[in-house]
Amino acid sequence: MSRVRQDADPQSGGAIGLLRDSVQRNKRRDALIASGSRASYGEMFRTVMHVASMLAVPEPPQSVLVSVSASPAYVYAFLGALATGRLVHSLDPSLGPEAISAIANSSPDAVRICDDGSKLLLLTGSDVVIVDLADGRSQRAPDEAFENAVKSGAGAVFYTSGTTGAPKGVQLSDATLVSACLRMSRLQQEFFGGRPVETASRMARLVATEGLKLRHAVGHQTWLTSFGLWSIAGHTVMMNALASGHRLVLCDSRHPRDLLSAISEHHVNVFATSPFMAELALRLPEFSKYDLSSLVMVGLGGAPVRPELALEIRERFRCPVAIGYGSTEFAGGVTVGRIHDTLQIQTSTVGRPFPGVNMRIRGDDGEDVPVGHVGHIVCSLAEEGNGSEVARVHGWRDSGDLGWMDGQGNLTVVGRADDIVVRGGRKVAPVRVESALMGHRGVLAAAVVGVPAPLVGEELWAFVVASPEHSLTARDLIGHCRALLAGFEVPDHVEIVSALPQNSAGEVRRAELRQYAIRQQSALRGGADPSHTKLGTIAEFGGRQRRDGDTSISQPSK
Repeated sequence: MSRVRQDADPQSGGAIGLLRDSVQRNKRRDALIASGSRASYGEMFRTVMHVASMLAVPEPPQSVLVSVSASPAYVYAFLGALATGRLVHSLDPSLGPEAISAIANSSPDAVRICDDGSKLLLLTGSDVVIVDLADGRSQRAPDEAFENAVKSGAGAVFYTSGTTGAPKGVQLSDATLVSACLRMSRLQQEFFGGRPVETASRMARLVATEGLKLRHAVGHQTWLTSFGLWSIAGHTVMMNALASGHRLVLCDSRHPRDLLSAISEHHVNVFATSPFMAELALRLPEFSKYDLSSLVMVGLGGAPVRPELALEIRERFRCPVAIGYGSTEFAGGVTVGRIHDTLQIQTSTVGRPFPGVNMRIRGDDGEDVPVGHVGHIVCSLAEEGNGSEVARVHGWRDSGDLGWMDGQGNLTVVGRADDIVVRGGRKVAPVRVESALMGHRGVLAAAVVGVPAPLVGEELWAFVVASPEHSLTARDLIGHCRALLAGFEVPDHVEIVSALPQNSAGEVRRAELRQYAIRQQSALRGGADPSHTKLGTIAEFGGRQRRDGDTSISQPSK
């Protein structure tokens, strides 16, 4: 199995240094695969340096804003900008003009990179420089240029998902970006390390459960992700694949049919996706027609995963499932399930911390809580240097999430601390209500938010995407929840919609749902016809499906 060099020094070369090492080992191997095109590591390197040289004329900008679609162009733009040593802002190209303008205004001296097919557009004030990526592949970049480009990396800024509000920039140093790559490599080392008898035991369990499929995990693999490369989830997949010498398949479409076709066509071994996208794929009538035999693993993240969904993915994709938990502030993965763990641990937890990540569960008073008790998930990253032992530990940082750990250190995430709804003095975890709703065979997706309300403090509003094969009403779903939940956990209102608003990481934009619910609530109390409000305000995330003319039903008071 290919690995990142273990003696990589975050202070010498940074993230681009890891790429340089990988290029030197894999020059002729395929690096990027897209529709109708391939680029070897050598060709990718030349194009990256071509972009870097264009950015450095007449001198490198103070920062670079990369707003490019999920294609090879993004890889060249981001890595080329990083190779200049300047701070790189990774932007979701689907962000609205107001959001992008706000970010650009905070960096007035920045160059913005957009794309137009096979060309990049470098925008500086009123000037536009066109970079033909085909020219970069045909040029020979001198090695000394690459050496000079990687010694003073300023890192990158990634923008949080904006699930509870406007996206917020999180600046990550070069050392932190490197440590994120080293985590994955050390996870592989952890599996093969230890006493020989322990390694043999783990291998025996895997062979017994997975059989000959494990042969695809040996050597150079092919990876694919449904996450946007501009998100920290997509960036983590991109950098880990390229730093390890693997092939990265880039699919501009996120339709599950196109993703399954890419897996089949390119013999993908590792597929990183959100549980929502995986479930959409499973619900395709033609799912069984796709050849998924090359898959070694499906990695899930970005949202809670129901155990029954994880089991179904494992059964129908016919490969192990690794559920992970990560954060933009920690440059990606924080915990992940191990494929040699028991099925119960693999499917009902997000696993244990990556090597180099420290984790505690603390109460509101800041003290550690006992095993099995819910509290705030607090983490710190160990900084590495020159292949030595941990040099120091960064300060502990609250992730903003709630969860609990078992006696073996496996984490179960309950939800965002600021998502907890206080209804009539009782705390309700939205993920628990969502899990109950998802247990209904006619529900494809669900999201629950709290909305301020008189007397009880907050009301529970549930938004549900129904399966086309089922005709659901809000009354059906409220009755379903009453059979599974405590009275104070049953939603007050249920909206059946055709889609949920999501960011590029597959996470639900709860702020939009909450704003919509507040407008609905205001219309209901003002005596207005709420259907007009629904049609006008929910359109931005897919539109509403009327069911029996009754999509928002208040729960009768008890």
